[in-house]
Amino acid sequence: MAFEFRLERLMQVAESERKQLEVEYQRIYDSFEQIAGRLVRLIEKKQAIETALQEKLQESMTLDLMRRQLADVENIDRLIEELTIQYNKVKVRLEKFQPVLKEKAIEVKKYEKIKTKEWLACLSQR
Repeated sequence: MAFEFRLERLMQVAESERKQLEVEYQRIYDSFEQIAGRLVRLIEKKQAIETALQEKLQESMTLDLMRRQLADVENIDRLIEELTIQYNKVKVRLEKFQPVLKEKAIEVKKYEKIKTKEWLACLSQR
């Protein structure tokens, strides 16, 4: 008599859901990393522009050039604010998603343990 796990279908559904959740989590996490990378690069760019502006202020520079530099800093500040908002939204989504994924993984583990116990019981009956 071959071993047949009575909850096999439920275990397969739970495993499929877990895999789908992992794919979705990875997509969100990749987005999170991308936004974080863009944010870091913008902050570095802003610091470089501000440093260059400070150096140029020690020398002489035209008023037009100063206005352009300050406009660049303001634009970068605006972009940093927008990216920070996106970053925080994605971070919250990740934080909400983690317990769901963990719960599904625990559910799959439970089915696997039940299957192992039933298989061992089936073996001992032979």
